[in-house]
This record gives sequence, structure tokens and C-alpha cells, in this order.
Amino acid sequence: MAGTWIYRYEARGIQSFVLATERLREIAGASALVEGLSRSYVPASKVGGGLLPDNAEVLMAAAGSATVRFADEASLARHVVAWPLFVDRTAPGLRVVQGWAPVGEGGEEAAFATVRARLRQARQEVWPDLPEAGPCVARAGRTGLPATSLGRRGLEDRATEAKADERAEDALGSRLSSPRVPRFTRDTDAFGEGYLAVVHADGNDIGRLVQRAVGLGNTKALSTALSTATETAAKRAVADLAERAGWETRDDAPFRPIVLGGDDLTVITRATEAVPFVHRFLEIFEEETERAFRAPGLRELEVTKGLTACAGIAWVKSGHPFHQAYRLSEELCRDAKRRLRRADQPTPSGLLFHRVTVAAADPWDGIVQGELSANGAQGAGALVGGPWTVGRRATAATVADLADLVTALRDLPRGAFREWLRLTQGEPTRADTAWSRIREVGESRTRGAWAGLDRALKACGADPMTGWRQNGTTPIADAATWSALLGGDATVDPLLRTPA
Repeated sequence: MAGTWIYRYEARGIQSFVLATERLREIAGASALVEGLSRSYVPASKVGGGLLPDNAEVLMAAAGSATVRFADEASLARHVVAWPLFVDRTAPGLRVVQGWAPVGEGGEEAAFATVRARLRQARQEVWPDLPEAGPCVARAGRTGLPATSLGRRGLEDRATEAKADERAEDALGSRLSSPRVPRFTRDTDAFGEGYLAVVHADGNDIGRLVQRAVGLGNTKALSTALSTATETAAKRAVADLAERAGWETRDDAPFRPIVLGGDDLTVITRATEAVPFVHRFLEIFEEETERAFRAPGLRELEVTKGLTACAGIAWVKSGHPFHQAYRLSEELCRDAKRRLRRADQPTPSGLLFHRVTVAAADPWDGIVQGELSANGAQGAGALVGGPWTVGRRATAATVADLADLVTALRDLPRGAFREWLRLTQGEPTRADTAWSRIREVGESRTRGAWAGLDRALKACGADPMTGWRQNGTTPIADAATWSALLGGDATVDPLLRTPA
């Protein structure tokens, strides 16, 4: 390893770059730009020609990031200069940070640590926006950035022009397509009226796994296995959703992949199809990673039951800024991981969701402290029913349990439960009285339906006599949210229900 160098680049805010527009066509174009970067990050001798020298070896690669071993300092120096210029030309507005270190006496593990430290420092640097927005520079009307071209809709900046290129191939969409899946939509009208869902999923405990792989020297095998498993899981989940939703009869599917790389997945889909898609993806992700980690080069990592992942679902109106919806879905995913993490056992797969009902939503922490808090003994976050777990490591509160609760509530007067939720936020004493009254009326008039609700509440960990769990939360709010999004007499996907 003498004379070799470890190099890593990371794109800053890929999802923000992709979703920095309200037009789905430009979002699809931005995804194509990011995908094009990944396809360019191969040795020059490969088919199509890449930007890396032939003596460079890609150890880890994901959407907008890669770790490379360079054989000599001269090749590294040329790449450090050329790569940011190529990114700026190909995907204007997307910033990359870089870090590199020689492999010395401490080996590659020490070099990786140095690279990570330099990346943390590079993230604090301020990047200039070019071209400079001087006083005599024309501005693009939609973004306020310096205009570089005159498009069909007027003056446009560099980034918008590149994203709006109709000639861009939907490379990301082609990775998830199959004979049962038509092309993915580029028009928000395909999602229908009302709400749509922005979904972000991310693997659990991947950082610790990477550290072990670095120590064992099999980071390349880990990266390949993880990327392949994530892509396969996403493709299978999309195909299953297409079959159940009848996409074959449509010209384009009401689905738009945004980012797919490493263990990350971000998509936009119809509101009613978000939970079934995420549920299936998380299940298959566990299956595919278990299969992948049986390979000889990965057995040393001792991943015997596959990896898990968490997801966040942000339900928003079609006119809501996509970048805000993505931020919320990422925060939901992160909070699901935090709530499910246990020191003595692996983190199970799970999801959190939230429906945005205001024009300018707060960050998730603010939502928890505000609109999802009760004004009684339960306190902040009392109306956060999740995370809802999925897969073989699922704990007591599962997506199937929530689906059963949604079904049970649909056989009872839903207005009474909405009123109870409202009272919990302002008049806790009246809320307790209201719950007792709901029980009294339910048991006298709809005994069978109320018995089903009792069973569903117990499965979700709640006391049917009060509606609350011992930790001061209730699953009723999540069930009411999901039921409202299904609308009318629509039912929960039977595949999500607990088998009879």
C-alpha cells in the first residue's frame, strides 16, 4: 500500500438540489443529473469512458459520494482539481466537498479517519455562487439567481436550465422500471388532487458497519452489496405496488424516484400508496441484505439476519414546496431511528409519518412540541403514535397493528374520536369524560365493532379504557391521519393487515 492515497468526495444536499423547484419535470431532470455523475465516476477504460484513471479503485460509491484508492499522488492531484469543475459544469448548483490522506503506518483505517476529519472541516467552508449576482446582472424571475439563458418561460439560471433539459435520460427511472411498470411521471397532476407523499428511507446502523468493514479491508464488497440490495428492494417494491395499484393501464406511473444510492432512497408517490410501498420496501431490504451478506467476502461482518432501515413519510399538498417536504421526511426518518434504537439489540425497521395541514410547516421537533402535544399529564409528543415497526425484528407496535386499528375505527363514529383528540390538546378533563362516553355509546350500540377496537388498541400497546399507552402516547392520532388520507369508504391494503 506504499504510496497509495484514500480520497472521498461528498455532494452537499443532493435532495435539496433535486427538490429546489416546484416543477416535477425539473425534479426528474435534477435526478438525471445526479445519476449522470455516478455513471461518470468509473475508470476511463470502461465502456463509455469515465473520469477516473485506470489505476484508481472505487471502494465505496453511492448517490453523490464515493471513496477511492489512488495509486499515486499525481493522479490524485489531477482528480482533486478536475472533479469539482466537472460537477459544476454537469450539475450547476450542486456543491461537493473533498478529503484525502496518504496510507501511512497506521494503514487505511487511519487514512479513513483523517479523510473524515477533513471532510467535516470542508463542510464548514463557504462556497461562492457563480456567476456573481452583480448590480447589472439580469435575474431569473423564479429563483432570483443570475440569468444565463432565455428559455420558453423567460430568463433562466444555470441550474434550472440544466434540470429542464428535455433530452435528459431518465436513468434513475430506468433502474427501477420493469415490464409491469410504465414510465414514471414527470407531472404532478398524475398524483391526483389532494395529498401526495414524499418518502425518505435510510439504512440503520450503517456507519458502525462501515467502520468494521474498513478495519477488515472489505469496504468495496460492502458498498457493492449495500447498493445492490437497496436497488433490488426498491425495484421489487415498485413492481409489487404497480401490480396492486393497476399501473399497467396507465401511460405513466404516479411515482417519481428522486435519489437511489447506497442505503438511501427518496421518492414521491401518491398519498394512499406511501405506507404500502414503504412497508414492502423495508421488508424486502431485510431479505436482500441477508442474501447479500452471505457472500464469502462479507461473512466476516457477521450480518446473519440482514440489515434494517427506517423511513419517514411527509404527506403534503401538491403545491407544497418539495424541499420542505423532503426535509420533514428526513427528520421523520431520523426520529424513527432514534426512538427505535436500543443499546442491547439491533434497531428494527420502522416508519414515522405526518400530514402537513399548514402552508409553512415547522421542523419536526417544532411539530412534536406544538400540534402533536397534549395539554395534560401526557405532555409533548403525546399524539405521535409511531414509529411503526416492520419486518422480522418488529416490536409490539407494527404497521399491521396500525392497519387493524384504522380498520376498526372505520366501523365506529370517527367524528367522536376526532373530537377526543381535539380535547386532549386543550381540555384534558373533558377529554377523559369524552372517552368514557365514547366507550359507553360504542358498547351499547356497536358492541362487535367496539370489541374489534379493543383488540386493536391492545395490539398497539394502548389501554382501551383510556386510549393512552403507559408512555403517555396514543395511536389514535396516527390511525385518524391514515384513515383521513384513505378517504371515503376506501380500505387499508389487505396485505398490511394482521392475518385472521
